[in-house]
Amino acid sequence: MQPGLGCYILMSKKEKLLKRLESKPKDFTWKDLVSLMAQHGYEIVERKNKGSKRTFYNKDINRIAHFHEPHPRKVLKQYQIENALEVLR
Repeated sequence: MQPGLGCYILMSKKEKLLKRLESKPKDFTWKDLVSLMAQHGYEIVERKNKGSKRTFYNKDINRIAHFHEPHPRKVLKQYQIENALEVLR
């Protein structure tokens, strides 16, 4: 280790975003959730209706997760953060 660098643990973007979600921030955005879900193998399934409900599907584990895309602000509500944590555990 080089002097002065301390003991920093290098975390991947996926780990950082998950750690941030686990802290249950008040400013976790829809874009952050979509990115995190993609990093865990989920893709958004094409919509059949015009509502805000979005379906994520992970073909590797054959699992579906549903979320409502927040609007007009793109910040997740606390119950959505809890749901996301449950899906990703």
